[in-house]
Amino acid sequence: MDNRSTTLYWGPKFIYERYQLPIVITENGFAGLDWVDLDGAVHDPQRIDFTRRYLMELARAIEDEVTCAAISIGRYWTTSNGPTDTANASA
Repeated sequence: MDNRSTTLYWGPKFIYERYQLPIVITENGFAGLDWVDLDGAVHDPQRIDFTRRYLMELARAIEDEVTCAAISIGRYWTTSNGPTDTANASA
């Protein structure tokens, strides 16, 4: 793994070991060059690859007994109760 994707292993691991509290990841992402292709879709293999590697590292941290209570990806929250679309959540 390269340094760009291992941050979601080492960051939560350090914080969890220090404070012994569940981790909530509220911001993450990848800045890339996006455009709408002629077929009307945004083909974004770099972002997909980054997100896959990023989440694999979080899974590795969880296997090492880091407790992750929730993670936000875009407008969605995922918890042990499953995903939630925050655009449809009541205030």
